Amino acid sequence: MRLTISLGIILLGAGVIGLIFFGIPFTNLTDSSSTMEEQLIDKEIITSSVTDISIDANVGSINIQPSPDDAIYVSVNETAKAQLNMTLSDDHFLKLTFNQLPVGWRRVVLNVQKQPHITLSLPDNIYNSMVIRLHVGDVTVNDVRMSRLDVHNHVGKVSLTNIVTDEADVEVNVGQIYVSQGAGNWTANVNVGNIDLSLLETREYINAEVNLGAIALAFTEFTDAYDADFRVDLGNIRTKGFGDADLDTNSEWNKSVGKDGVKVEANVNVGQILVEKQ
Repeated sequence: MRLTISLGIILLGAGVIGLIFFGIPFTNLTDSSSTMEEQLIDKEIITSSVTDISIDANVGSINIQPSPDDAIYVSVNETAKAQLNMTLSDDHFLKLTFNQLPVGWRRVVLNVQKQPHITLSLPDNIYNSMVIRLHVGDVTVNDVRMSRLDVHNHVGKVSLTNIVTDEADVEVNVGQIYVSQGAGNWTANVNVGNIDLSLLETREYINAEVNLGAIALAFTEFTDAYDADFRVDLGNIRTKGFGDADLDTNSEWNKSVGKDGVKVEANVNVGQILVEKQ
């Protein structure tokens, strides 16, 4: 109980700090109302081949979803329209960059509808790489396949659903990482906040690390051979579905079964780790 109260106080303080220093509370950046969609306008339709994608923005929301056909659709609201710089190189590299002012502590933007929003609709291909960088806001990616995925968000939330990738590296300073129906090798890092990682398929490694907050790992299909290492400096660890290894402890838990199995590591300085194997 004391730990829960302490975490609540610290996370509330982090939200206040985010408002003071970044001008936008990360708890206010999850508005996905229909009014936002009504403001989106088609910026560009791309029919050329694209193999690599990068998106860079300071403030706003980025949404990546399946395309209804074989074309790529870039849709933005009025705020983003004036800021968006889009290039497609000869080597099929699509770059989307928002020309925005740096986020400073004196900049306060509380109206979600005035923030830039972009929706990128992609056909069902296997992309070489996708890199997303956002300073303050939300990133949502649904139903995309790629060889490598990199997402870096300073303050906000990263939501990934039905993502198949060889390697994924997701990082949030203050906020949350949420992965549902994922597959591949995953690395997830949060300084203050939570990681919720649910995987349909595991391959070689899963690595999750939180400084202050919680990690929840859920595995639908888990290999018979595995090497697990879970550590908490201050907090507790709970495991479920590991047979006689199910436990509730306040220090560390590690177990190795078989050879050449998936390596699963989870580390929390202050908080909780919950791991479930279905």
